[in-house]
Amino acid sequence: MLLAEPREKRPRWRNEVPAELEVNADREQLFRVLGNLGRNACQAGTATLGATAEDNAESVTLDIIDDGPGLTPRARESLFQPFAGSTRTGGSGLGLVIARDIMRAHGGDIALLRSGEGGTTFRLTLPRRRRGG
Repeated sequence: MLLAEPREKRPRWRNEVPAELEVNADREQLFRVLGNLGRNACQAGTATLGATAEDNAESVTLDIIDDGPGLTPRARESLFQPFAGSTRTGGSGLGLVIARDIMRAHGGDIALLRSGEGGTTFRLTLPRRRRGG
């Protein structure tokens, strides 16, 4: 008899992004980026996921913050490399590669801001939405 893999615990979300914030991005593609980050955090055992944002003259930065155990040094070294970044058995190592491709296709980027015992923060950067656009 085969048993299903246990589902990750659902983390508590803390959304500190202003409701009026707008970015130039395809909603479904941005959802995919956020989903990849959230899934990775859940698989690592995070209890809380947070999102903060900052809007400046040129861009919007969105920080995705978790309180998980942090990335291993090996994972950090190969973070955005295809087939090399996964730290779990059966992982493809493509989630963050795809996230970076999506962000760059939107004129932005994704970067690891910090990772350690207190958690991990990824920063998404997108062009600022122009009025009327």
